[in-house]
Amino acid sequence: DSQDVGVLDDAQARRFLGRWSGRWSDTKDTSLPEPHASGILSQCKGLVLGLAMIGAALKGQPDPEWAYLLADLKKARLKDVGVRPSDYGYQTLHASIAVSVNALEPAAKARYLRLAVLLEDMAAPEALLQALWGGEERDVRRTARLFVDRSLASRDAEGIRLHDFQLDYIRGEHAEPAALALQHSALLLSSHVVRPHPEQFVGQMTGRLLPHTAQPGIAAFLEDLDACAPHPRLRPLRP
Repeated sequence: DSQDVGVLDDAQARRFLGRWSGRWSDTKDTSLPEPHASGILSQCKGLVLGLAMIGAALKGQPDPEWAYLLADLKKARLKDVGVRPSDYGYQTLHASIAVSVNALEPAAKARYLRLAVLLEDMAAPEALLQALWGGEERDVRRTARLFVDRSLASRDAEGIRLHDFQLDYIRGEHAEPAALALQHSALLLSSHVVRPHPEQFVGQMTGRLLPHTAQPGIAAFLEDLDACAPHPRLRPLRP
């Protein structure tokens, strides 16, 4: 499972990176570009989730891209130089997620960061993604599939899910932490409705957040929901 935060030994990690990057398969054994591959393996420290995200970001990319990605990994780790040695696993995954997210096209990256509103262990079915992202259904499905292919999300019968490490990263990227906390509170209060009926996400969030429109970030969030939500719909006018 690509979403496990397991640890591989050196040989396993090299094979795993080769498979996720498309350089190795049962019928193909293309050597990884050195010294960049060894540098990436050293940075990822055998962590399965980190290797899967980095490998997926490199799939189909030419050799020079491995050098650029290695440099980005090192830069991302430098931002966490104060992390305690016991937190190196977190630091490694944080850097891997940062590089993988930044490798997305701008529109896809913006959609991924909007998933910060999700609660832990909460699936995002298509109806909820449509409400968050807007656009045509086919485009929503394509973006969700991209995140799964990049190991930035997993998929089950309920929708796509983010690993807690991935949620933690995109929450840290949010421009308005206080507004995000209010969104989480609203979604938690509405979860008994939204989980079985994701099409009610916009109405529930709007009704619960209307009292907080003076809070920076909330009015803009509700405006985005109103623009993205399928129409016609019932829109709460009062909290």
